[in-house]
Amino acid sequence: MKLEETLRELSEVERQLRSPHRLGDRHARIARHQALRKEAEHQRWCFMVQREACGFVNHDDLDRYYPLPPSWRE
Repeated sequence: MKLEETLRELSEVERQLRSPHRLGDRHARIARHQALRKEAEHQRWCFMVQREACGFVNHDDLDRYYPLPPSWRE
């Protein structure tokens, strides 16, 4: 659930970055996006390790259900 929550928040930050009406502090949003992406990547890795401990070695479902967006650059 934490991974899903982080991915939702990451998606919201991406939406804000794409919005022409939300100029504000773009640098802060990009930094937030990078931090959230790093956290989501770590959570996904932990989930993968947990799946492997349960005997699941194919992780294609993780890519399909929990895709990580590309890093956001200025």
